[in-house]
Amino acid sequence: MTQMHVLKKMKNLFDKFWKFYWKDTSFQSYVFFIIFTYLVFKFVFYPAFLYVFGLKDIVSILSGSMIHHGDFTQWYLEHGFTLEEINSWPFQKGFNIGDAVVIKSVENISELNVGDVVVFDAGLDEPIIHRIIELNNKTFTTHGDNNYGLLPQEKNVSYNKLIGKAVMKLPLAGIPRMLMKNIFGL
Repeated sequence: MTQMHVLKKMKNLFDKFWKFYWKDTSFQSYVFFIIFTYLVFKFVFYPAFLYVFGLKDIVSILSGSMIHHGDFTQWYLEHGFTLEEINSWPFQKGFNIGDAVVIKSVENISELNVGDVVVFDAGLDEPIIHRIIELNNKTFTTHGDNNYGLLPQEKNVSYNKLIGKAVMKLPLAGIPRMLMKNIFGL
């Protein structure tokens, strides 16, 4: 086979694929379109996007622990934080269920500060996203802005459980993930 013949064959295969993927209106084509597009985004575009921008992940907010109903400072003030400290923290407006949060890797513990919002593996179904309230040499403690007390999983969390630090909020962009979790359990 000549190189030209191989190229022609590849073009014909691509044309058939494209017709089925993009132009065909059959039920099978729609199912294939959804599955193929999902796989390409999940395993090609999404990892490439994270790599190019130096990010760790984008997570969806699935619980109400970081929702702010008005003033979220009361618990922090009662536990020794000053209003000046609290006002310097990122994400003053909290997160709503269905928001997405961009997470960056933390290479060194010195990149973390009290008040930063982090995502960590607490051994539950989903990672936890809460605010750091205490940093030690080997552990950190967090608190959900909408929680009154501390959960056992938030206390003395080892740094090896840290997934990353929140750097940006994408309002409502986590709804597709939330729906997948609530409808299909994924």
